[in-house]
Amino acid sequence: LEACQRSIEDELCNLKILDPSLQDLLRQLDQSKNRKNSDRINSMVTAGDCYPTSIRSPSPFMGNHGELVKLGDGSVWEVQFEYEYMYEYYPSAVACPSQAMLIVNDKKISANLLVSPNSAIQSGNSVIESYIENDFQGLNSGNLYKLSNGQIWEQIEPWVWVWVWVRPEVIIYRTRGVYKMKVEGIDHAVTVRRVR
Repeated sequence: LEACQRSIEDELCNLKILDPSLQDLLRQLDQSKNRKNSDRINSMVTAGDCYPTSIRSPSPFMGNHGELVKLGDGSVWEVQFEYEYMYEYYPSAVACPSQAMLIVNDKKISANLLVSPNSAIQSGNSVIESYIENDFQGLNSGNLYKLSNGQIWEQIEPWVWVWVWVRPEVIIYRTRGVYKMKVEGIDHAVTVRRVR
């Protein structure tokens, strides 16, 4: 029953044990539910500032708190207070900036817009995706981080997180006049400045 509540397409949902007329009724209800969800999403897209897009990174997209999400339009979002564990590779999505929400697979996911599509296009390089090349021992004010693209960034925010990792992935983005660096596996993004 739990599998059938998730989706009648779930491999653990065995409708064959039911009477054929009940199977047909469940399929009709599922189609109706899918149509309603699709109509609801379409009405959100046409009624407000919501727009269809896709998730470019991370891959897989999890839908968990602190995850930075880069959309097809260049915008960057941060998932807030969600733990979906979706494991989706490059899924289609609907972005709703005024509602602070992304919709992925009919799930509403709370997310804050960090870098808007317009600022991403205007600045050309407002989002940097790379890896930390030097030994990464964690985050601390004054630390220098050499990226695989040759850039060097310094952490200027007094925030400490001890964590040893080999070549962690980083994303650096500009928001509210400062640069933030989000390191793979660490929920908090720290304020940084470019040294080189």
